[in-house]
Amino acid sequence: MDLGNLIPFSREVFLDFVAQYNALLWPAHIATLMLGVMLIYLVLRPSKRWERLPALFVATVWIGIGVGYFGLHFSSLNWAAWLSAFFFILQGALLVWVGVVRNRLGLEFDGSLSGWTGIVFLVTAIAVYPLLSLATGTGLAAIPTVGIVPGPTVLMTWGFLLMTAARPPLALTLIPFIMAFIGAAAGWLIGLPADLVLPLAAIVGLWPVLARRR
Repeated sequence: MDLGNLIPFSREVFLDFVAQYNALLWPAHIATLMLGVMLIYLVLRPSKRWERLPALFVATVWIGIGVGYFGLHFSSLNWAAWLSAFFFILQGALLVWVGVVRNRLGLEFDGSLSGWTGIVFLVTAIAVYPLLSLATGTGLAAIPTVGIVPGPTVLMTWGFLLMTAARPPLALTLIPFIMAFIGAAAGWLIGLPADLVLPLAAIVGLWPVLARRR
């Protein structure tokens, strides 16, 4: 069985799709990158006034990717994109409920291994992931940007969940965990090695969340 047949498009077709999607959304990339940097700032300098803002940002990009990336665009390449759209929108709704409405996802950097891992995940999602993609043959037009496409956004979310002051509900880890492995599998099948960092981040990130007592 040719595993490549499981993906109904080639690497070239996918990268062309991402390039077109990037062009459509530009310059929103600047805003999402700035918000990603702001997320790191709010981790290092938490503020009661803005403690709901990180969860709102993360929720917004999950819903935006679910509707825009998967629902309105990627579904033209793969019908299964509708399933991903559903899960991305559901994750966004959960983040709104837990982090914005109930205010249970305020950030706190405690200097622990978990906290530093979260910082590394955020920096990787914002800067390293796009550079790794460029280094492995992705053109600048199709560069994956946090908050715009799924891969770096899933990675950013793991960083976010590792640095909440209280342990996040385990329900918030389920969809990012599944999407990390789906993204990596698809990336491997069509030749996008940067996506292979996603399941590693999911495995490394899940254990500290499960081990936290509060």
